[in-house]
Amino acid sequence: RIENNVKFTTDLAKAYKGQYRGIILLGHSVRNGYMKGVYTGLKNIREPVLYIHGDGHNWEVKQPFKEDGWDNFWDIQVDQGGHAPPIKLTFRGL
Repeated sequence: RIENNVKFTTDLAKAYKGQYRGIILLGHSVRNGYMKGVYTGLKNIREPVLYIHGDGHNWEVKQPFKEDGWDNFWDIQVDQGGHAPPIKLTFRGL
């Protein structure tokens, strides 16, 4: 299943290259297999990526691929539901 999800994500990013300014992924967890696969599939595109998930149930912001030269990949872990206010995201078009 992870392989299919990675392929779906990376295929869409490649198919629409040039039609977006960044990629926002919402997920339940930060399972290494998925994120490593997405990283491998998107690393040559190098678009900004924001991955929001609730794996650890504590607010945390990381840049896990910064050492690899991809400083536009952000991993945001949100607080556990009911223990913190919801986050608010604003998406603006081109």
